[in-house]
Amino acid sequence: MTYQLVSIDIENESGSKKLGKLEIRAESKSDIINPIFKDNGIFYKNVEKVKELDDETPIQFFIKEDIENISSMVLLEETYYKLNFLPKSSISKIKVLPSLVSQQNFVLEHSDDEYNPYRASLNFRSYAGKSFFDFEVNGIKSKKYPFEVRSKKIGYYKQYDAMIADLAEVASGMIFEQNAPLLQRFDFGHDKKETLYEEFMFLEYLFREENLPFVYEFIKQNPHSKLEKYSENVPTAFAHNIGPSELIDIVSKAENLSKAEQIPHSWPAEMKEHILDSINHDFFEDTLDTPENRLLKYFLESVDKLIYDLISRADEGNIKDKLQIFLKKIQNYLSDRWLMDIGPLKYIPMNSQIMQKKEGYREIFKYYIYFEFAFRLKWEDIEDTLEGYERKLSELYEYWCYIKLLNVLSELSNKTLKFEEVYKVNLNDWSISLKKGISNAQEFNWIYNDKPIKIRAVYGGRFSKKSRFNAFSIPLKPDYTLIIKYGHKERLLHFDAKYKFKKKILNYFKTLNSFDLENKDDEEIYREYKTEDICKMHTYKDAISNSLGAYVLYPGDLSEIFEEIENKCIPSVGAFPLTPGKSEDNEEKIEDFLNDALSQIKD
Repeated sequence: MTYQLVSIDIENESGSKKLGKLEIRAESKSDIINPIFKDNGIFYKNVEKVKELDDETPIQFFIKEDIENISSMVLLEETYYKLNFLPKSSISKIKVLPSLVSQQNFVLEHSDDEYNPYRASLNFRSYAGKSFFDFEVNGIKSKKYPFEVRSKKIGYYKQYDAMIADLAEVASGMIFEQNAPLLQRFDFGHDKKETLYEEFMFLEYLFREENLPFVYEFIKQNPHSKLEKYSENVPTAFAHNIGPSELIDIVSKAENLSKAEQIPHSWPAEMKEHILDSINHDFFEDTLDTPENRLLKYFLESVDKLIYDLISRADEGNIKDKLQIFLKKIQNYLSDRWLMDIGPLKYIPMNSQIMQKKEGYREIFKYYIYFEFAFRLKWEDIEDTLEGYERKLSELYEYWCYIKLLNVLSELSNKTLKFEEVYKVNLNDWSISLKKGISNAQEFNWIYNDKPIKIRAVYGGRFSKKSRFNAFSIPLKPDYTLIIKYGHKERLLHFDAKYKFKKKILNYFKTLNSFDLENKDDEEIYREYKTEDICKMHTYKDAISNSLGAYVLYPGDLSEIFEEIENKCIPSVGAFPLTPGKSEDNEEKIEDFLNDALSQIKD
């Protein structure tokens, strides 16, 4: 056990006066032997300098290389910190941590110590993002000292982006459904939003590595070009081909003729001893200045303008930091030499076969359509998770898991998911929200032994004594319920998104053979479901009528089913990993389980 310490000399905004000292302490389970150091006037003790952040050390000093706009002081969600403010002089009035208080996304418990009333415990719960330590002492505001709060459960810088991008892609997709209520209801032009999350979601999707960064580099290596004809006046000797247009040019432009002392053999008498000095000759060159490349450049310039606008409206925090990263990327693209020779867009090449079919360009055309339409949507469900400095990842994970579960059912039933069935749309303010409750269940069909099975997927169902499928004690609300009808009976399978896990140390000397050991470390971290979550699954299965199983969805590694009857996957409880960035493999395991479960359900 090691005590970590960060000590900050709190100064006024101009830095001319010291207001006091803030000490931040935390207990680390690891034995950290690290020299004492200072960075930008902040004192660190028993704090490691790291290039990769872990998910258990309370305080780490992040050495920034590939990731920009991230604070060096990085704390951890769901961890207690002891704060102690030591004022420089007597205090008549003080505001403690006003930036944090305005966010209200943490637990701050003040001490009852009468000798030191400015001592408290701090816990960020399941929020992650950027914030600041600051004070206002006797009416004097202090500097803001930035820090990051990272997540324990998912890859802090990559998998959060993956969740947002997946949700953005789903929202964008509903624009193109034939029966979608938003189809053809948009006008061109970009209205500013009161909040930034719609545009931010679009940019998170756009800048995923497999999207714009990959597509742009592909086009850069394989740009579309065309042969362009142009005329140039050249000496006659340089003309390699004289056709009808050149002959007309000869007789119509006398200024190109001169009288010669000696004329060529068999020279036409009509030329009256005049010969041609120069001629307008047609040439062809390969040019990149095409309508398709103009649309690409216009799109990049439009995104650049959008990012500038958002930066001007965003407060300091995670969203603004990410926008700065996006801005640097888009400006790197626009500074490429080949784009400088491309002219302004005069029309949208809607009917271009290049835009519709050629690899790279068809993706740019899709992004352009997304840009013009999709980010106008207002997603009510996740507004609170993106506003301000912090992000409530547990709620975002719940929405994301629901979309992934619907993807699994779509694959299982060969049904194309219709987004207007999943979302409730408000045409007054262009907002969408996920439909919830049994009355808004999504229907899927599956065939087993030539007999149809109907599956209804419910998000946010409530089960009580008075409900159709009753819970005989207190009301229960699993996140997702599958109502499976086979013949005349209906059975239920429940799923709950749990944004948490416990860690297990795998000992390779016990689990691997000697051949594997040559290339492995002695131990490795393995993320398991929590035992109390399995207990909760027993509650759903045993208390809600007609239930055959209940299962945890969590961002971990272990998939496990506890069967009541050996070699029968239902009735049972269990857990499935569903991790952003690894969701395809995870979805396959859930699909395999549902295949087995549906085949075992009998009339």
